[in-house]
Order: sequence, then C-alpha cells, then structure tokens
Amino acid sequence: DKYDTSEIIMFLQQAIMHKGFYDDDLEFVQLEHIQIVASIAPSSTLGRHRISSRFTAIVRICSISYPTNEELQEVYDQMVAAAVTTPNFQNVADKAASLSPK
Repeated sequence: DKYDTSEIIMFLQQAIMHKGFYDDDLEFVQLEHIQIVASIAPSSTLGRHRISSRFTAIVRICSISYPTNEELQEVYDQMVAAAVTTPNFQNVADKAASLSPK
C-alpha cells in the first residue's frame, strides 16, 4: 500500500496489542500465553521492509552482531565435545580436542 505496510508485522502487532486476531469469518480468535521470537535482517536488504515505530514500541528488541571466527570455533568446539563426551566416545573427544586449532 502507499504506507509500505508489512502484513506480517501488522498481524503480529494486532496479536500482541489485542491478544488475538480476526479469522476469515470475522470471528475474533483470542490468544493466551504466547511468546513470539523472530529473527530479521536489516531493512536495507533486498525484499525487506522497515519495521514501524508503532510495532517496535510494544516489543522488546535484542540486537546481536555476527560472531567472529574465534567465537564460532569456540561454540563448535563445545558442541562437538558435548556430543562425543560419553564413556564410549571419550577417546574421540580427546582426539577432536587435539585437532581443533587454538
């Protein structure tokens, strides 16, 4: 539309503010005990829309930057160690730890 409205954002705004939405038969569907978790790309990327200030005023936003290579290496090291640290795989965990660059 002329205001560059994003339908999904307006739906989420209605669901949060009014605790529900209207279905195709114009019956109100009430929502209780919901939590919405989303990930978005910057509005400058292709096919994205700006998020309205009306919406951002009613939600909590957490912005996390991309991890560095060292941070990713640490995450994957921990995941692999946890996956293979059982009595049957202890030798594999020790081998994996010795192979990962520090």
